[in-house]
Amino acid sequence: MPKAVQIPEALDTLEFRDLWAEWIEAHGGQRYTARQRRMAIKRLSRWGHDAAIAALEHSLVGGYQGIFPDPTFKTKQPTATEKKLSTWEIKEKIKAIDNRLTDSDLAYEHVDPEKNRKRIATRRELIATRKELESQLLSG
Repeated sequence: MPKAVQIPEALDTLEFRDLWAEWIEAHGGQRYTARQRRMAIKRLSRWGHDAAIAALEHSLVGGYQGIFPDPTFKTKQPTATEKKLSTWEIKEKIKAIDNRLTDSDLAYEHVDPEKNRKRIATRRELIATRKELESQLLSG
């Protein structure tokens, strides 16, 4: 692999290096300029390690001239608590949880035991989410 191309730390695994070298070799070695290789690495880096591996495999198997994302690759979507929220968004979510806990039927015990179990479970989920949001606010 030419020294002109530096692989970012996020992609720098044996698996990636092997696939990258295989892709370069499959495309005539010197066919692409150092600039084109750097641009390809930059694009792969934006896609993330797993998507980059999938794209290189997809492009090699398909015999493509370029590197294309694997349409069958599914990325893990971040959950609401994994997304980086602004301070305002966190505070608004906390307010909404507080309102739901105090202004709704979640605040009052039900006569029906099944409804009461669901009420308690929902309250616990909301309180856990609120604690998670507070910790984001403090660490933010």
